[in-house]
Amino acid sequence: MALPLAIPIIALAASLASGIYGAVTGNKRRKEALAIQEEKKRKLDAWRDRELNADYIDRADSQAMLRKIREYNKDALAAYNNNAIKGGASEEARVAAAGQLNKNYASAISQIAGIGAQHKDRVQNMYMTAGANLDDLKISTLMDNTGMQNMVNGVNGAANAALQLYGMGGTGGGTAGELPDINNLPGSTPKPLYT
Repeated sequence: MALPLAIPIIALAASLASGIYGAVTGNKRRKEALAIQEEKKRKLDAWRDRELNADYIDRADSQAMLRKIREYNKDALAAYNNNAIKGGASEEARVAAAGQLNKNYASAISQIAGIGAQHKDRVQNMYMTAGANLDDLKISTLMDNTGMQNMVNGVNGAANAALQLYGMGGTGGGTAGELPDINNLPGSTPKPLYT
């Protein structure tokens, strides 16, 4: 009769070990997920700081635009000077033409500065959206109780095996059979796991 007694004891030990293992691995996965989320948050912060602190005029696309405007102004001024010499334009007219070209350059810089401000607004909005998503993911990860649920299931299984061992469950008399749900024993009120 040692064999029928050994089966519930083995089931008890297996259920308890399974629950503990599930809790430990669930907590380990949660810690790994939180570490990955913290690294993503750090990279997101670094990206935002880099983008917000960069001078938009120093960006390659802005510099390319300014270079093209300078080249255009240089060519336009040279053409105007050639025409002015041929047509006998006064020195004041040539200075006025150069002044107009400089106004065009200043206007382009103002437009680039405005685009830079819009870029910084977009960066901040993108940062806030991505940060909120990471925060939501972190909350979800922290609320993930699969490790604890595995532990509770293991303890329930162990308790059911113990009941079977002492002849309080199953098909009666301590024989191996279907184990009862310890939360729904006769005369007991089922209780929620979490309140």
